Amino acid sequence: MKTIITFKSTTHALDSEQLLLKAGLSVGLMSRPTELGSDCGFCLTVTKDDLDKALGLIKAAGLVWQGTYLHRPESKPRWQKMETCLEP
Repeated sequence: MKTIITFKSTTHALDSEQLLLKAGLSVGLMSRPTELGSDCGFCLTVTKDDLDKALGLIKAAGLVWQGTYLHRPESKPRWQKMETCLEP
């Protein structure tokens, strides 16, 4: 299942992508789904297994993520909120 990390800032999304890639995690940059709001236009995809490690690295770097969501295409809503964090 696809898991995404959302951000309020494009800078934090792009910096987080580079950080996670350097750490060897499988990460992708995608447009933020419109049903998840209109803050930063980007989000990152990570595997569910890598999510805790990714969030730990992002926090340790002083970057701010907004929320995490699990993609559930067969249900409504399609994105299930998992966690929220707006503080580094």
